[in-house]
Amino acid sequence: MERNTKQKQVVMHALESLCHPSAQEIYDFAKKYQPNISMGTVYRILGIFEEQNKVLHIKIPNKADCYDYNSHQHYHLTCKNCKKVYDIPMPYLSELNKKTDEYLIEDHIILFNGVCANCLKNKEGK
Repeated sequence: MERNTKQKQVVMHALESLCHPSAQEIYDFAKKYQPNISMGTVYRILGIFEEQNKVLHIKIPNKADCYDYNSHQHYHLTCKNCKKVYDIPMPYLSELNKKTDEYLIEDHIILFNGVCANCLKNKEGK
């Protein structure tokens, strides 16, 4: 049976509290509650959470990877203005995961690039 350590609890609290945080943001958050936690420990815990499907690891080109507490399959948008990552409210296309003549596709990740609602609203309001 796996132990639920204080370090795991504080990393989970960071994931629940922050929106699509990077490992650095999780570490900075965790340091406030567990001053002795190391960056290596944060990465190790994130790896465990990812293996347990408690978190999604989102790889973002030209930016730090981020983590999502919502571990159900869904899509994301990176805003080119504010640089934040957002969940996209659209159905996950599980039919893309299928067997072809040459491959068995088990999963897919789609990352959209564009402008978030807040940035669009601010742009229109100017």
